[in-house]
Amino acid sequence: MRYEIRCWRDGPIPDLAYAIASHSVPDDETVARSVVDLTASVPAHVWGRRAPGTSEMWNSNAVLAWLLTASGVDTEDAGLPDGCRAPGWRAGIDAATRAAP
Repeated sequence: MRYEIRCWRDGPIPDLAYAIASHSVPDDETVARSVVDLTASVPAHVWGRRAPGTSEMWNSNAVLAWLLTASGVDTEDAGLPDGCRAPGWRAGIDAATRAAP
């Protein structure tokens, strides 16, 4: 299976209507620029498999957690919206803190 990570201004999110909740991150231009700049550096771990050195599978949650952590956002205390879970989140945090991009 192949996957791609896309990043462009005002890019569409086709399944946004299916989101059960949303979560805000800091509204900071430096952080936003860092997330965009680091997008091309996201580790290419096997999607749906446990990422090396982590306890969870690599997926879209892991990618987001990696990008935010690598950009300096405190993802440890971010919490999730009520009733939500994010399998793979820990894998992204672990991968970002293990080796800086």
